[in-house]
Amino acid sequence: MTEQATYTLSATSVTLTYATETGELRLELGDAYSPFDGTHELLSAPEDLPPGAGIRLTGTVRHESVGRGGPLVRTARVTVFLPDAPAPGAEVAEPAATGALVFADPGARGETAPSFGAVTLTGRITVPAAIAGGRF
Repeated sequence: MTEQATYTLSATSVTLTYATETGELRLELGDAYSPFDGTHELLSAPEDLPPGAGIRLTGTVRHESVGRGGPLVRTARVTVFLPDAPAPGAEVAEPAATGALVFADPGARGETAPSFGAVTLTGRITVPAAIAGGRF
């Protein structure tokens, strides 16, 4: 995995930005993901996978609402699959990329069964140019 790559991918009702250098994962979820719609900032370290297998990130999104006995908190699990970024070259690279987002809401409508959904994400990976080595 490239240390300084930025992934910018989207699908209907989802926009994802992931910076490998800081581990910041930003998800913007639309109305289709209600009540979890809105912007979620997550810190996520990629899970250890074999080289060439891509990146897998997991996180939890929360929704709080007012309840009779206090706040009601719902959580949903998010798993993101991204391709490996190319190695830095002489110039900035922005290759096309395809990934996936899996959304699992264990307390789905009516609390009868978990709700799962997956979407294909498309966009770009931005990889900065390699720093030229010099002599000191």
